Amino acid sequence: RAKDTLQQIGCKSPTKFDRRLRERDYGPWTGKLWSEYHKTVNNSGNSLPGVESDDQLLERWCEFFSEILTSHVKRRKKSKECGEDNHNSSLSEEENMLLVTHGGMIRTITRHLIQFSPRP
Repeated sequence: RAKDTLQQIGCKSPTKFDRRLRERDYGPWTGKLWSEYHKTVNNSGNSLPGVESDDQLLERWCEFFSEILTSHVKRRKKSKECGEDNHNSSLSEEENMLLVTHGGMIRTITRHLIQFSPRP
């Protein structure tokens, strides 16, 4: 679905797909009705075995984002060492990035970043 989003927004730039941005792994619940999953979760009081936890999902995100930041810092440092000073200029095309991921990933990251607790 994220690939479809890229096509719908008309992205013409080179793309790179990273498995760490995929939707939560629902394990044995993959492909089942959402209502069935939530009914079972509500009855059990917490998440179900085999379903990727928020902590696991955030670990994937943090690994991905850390790699992106490290890569960006290295590029900026290399540019400065070569005498290029783009500090006041806008980002070059290579430094612009559009991340497309799934709603569950976005909600989990947002809750983590602004310290919201999950809805009951």
